[in-house]
Amino acid sequence: MGVPTFYRWLCSRYPRVVIDVGENHVQEMREELRQKKEQQRQQAAKEKEATSTDGQENNDAETTEEDFAYDCLYLDMNGIIHPCCHTDDGSCPATEEEMFLSIFQYVDRIVDIIRPRQLLYLAIG
Repeated sequence: MGVPTFYRWLCSRYPRVVIDVGENHVQEMREELRQKKEQQRQQAAKEKEATSTDGQENNDAETTEEDFAYDCLYLDMNGIIHPCCHTDDGSCPATEEEMFLSIFQYVDRIVDIIRPRQLLYLAIG
């Protein structure tokens, strides 16, 4: 059993704690970050050009995993177990083994997308 309205409180108190992601999250974040850094580099080059320049180019457009890495991933397993055991069309896995396999595949998929560096917290209540 979960804590009533905890998710709503968490989102209102810490609006950046929840992020919508998809299969291409890492690639999208990398591209977005690359574009931002390129814009910053161009702006800095314009400002340098307006003043004095020493002829050296600073290449800050390179992105690293650190630029879009996540330290922690907290999963409410109630929100994963239930959909894996009872699909929208009313069907259920034929065996308990299929049910657990579905849950494990779902969690693996999420972890592969987010790739938390320090903590994976699975809350089951």
